[in-house]
Amino acid sequence: MAQRQPNECCKLRADVKLEPGQGITVTDDTKTDNWPTADTFSSGSIIGNELGGTAGSYTEPWCDLDDDGVMATDGSEDPDYHSVSWGMLCFLGTLNLIIKWLFIIIMLVVTIMIMYGGFMYVTAAGDPERAGRGKKVLMYAVVGLAVALLARVIPALLRFIIGV
Repeated sequence: MAQRQPNECCKLRADVKLEPGQGITVTDDTKTDNWPTADTFSSGSIIGNELGGTAGSYTEPWCDLDDDGVMATDGSEDPDYHSVSWGMLCFLGTLNLIIKWLFIIIMLVVTIMIMYGGFMYVTAAGDPERAGRGKKVLMYAVVGLAVALLARVIPALLRFIIGV
């Protein structure tokens, strides 16, 4: 049985913005125009490996997004952009999506914890133990809020450290 070729492309799951001087060269389908170094690739764009071959006879990278073992002939799986750093662009897109959802979930939990802790504190009716539990829940909610805000900073920090 023949082994399938690995995909050399991906569909971005979230927007990825490149800043000037990051050293990633991205070209369009015709390999004639270099895209600017500061550009935003929108969610749903297909990013593929650099085109192979010599001038006038470029070959597309293997791109089988639906994993059926066959490249689509209707152009639906053709990369919109090409880059040697396509894997990093796809990684950043997926990381941005995960962090966005994580932020939303944590903010919902923090909101519920603040309401619950405030309710416990207000309804303590002079019971120091119940008031203490309410304060503790509020403190944990603030810690959760700090974690959620840090989750929004992580992608920028990673881009700075990696240099992308």
